[in-house]
Amino acid sequence: AGPGAHRLTISANRQSRVMQVFVDGRVTLTGLRLTDGSASSGGAIDLRQAQLLISGCEVSNNRSEFGGGIVVGTSTPDPSLQVNDSSIVNNVADDAGAPFNAGGVLVAGGPAKLVRVTVAGNRMPATTGAAGLYTAFDPVMLEDVTVTGNQGGTAGGVRTDAGVPLSL
Repeated sequence: AGPGAHRLTISANRQSRVMQVFVDGRVTLTGLRLTDGSASSGGAIDLRQAQLLISGCEVSNNRSEFGGGIVVGTSTPDPSLQVNDSSIVNNVADDAGAPFNAGGVLVAGGPAKLVRVTVAGNRMPATTGAAGLYTAFDPVMLEDVTVTGNQGGTAGGVRTDAGVPLSL
């Protein structure tokens, strides 16, 4: 646990992604700023297998080809993501040729829940997906979430494909 996103920053200095979470178990990140990541998937976080809880964090200014800020990827067992009291801002997914994508959060392999989160200022090229949050396969629940100022994709804010549960 960190002292707060305004006090403790983990920066990848545009040299790599900030972190990969490839464990079969529970991981909690609290009170951190995860910034300046650069990778092929998940500029800040590439999540596989784990149950990840992010609380009181800022995920900002990350760039990747696929899932600018956070990608919840496919693996066995399925990962899960919960984000509370955090912001996911100013991230970029820049692969215009991807079959689907998201600038902020890309959910491609397990369920996600966001509670009291701001998703803002994320960008991606005009391709299938959403600049803020996109899910093609897995359920997403949003509670007291602000989605604003995201640009690109077939939906600037939030998109889910037909038949995929989105709870508001």
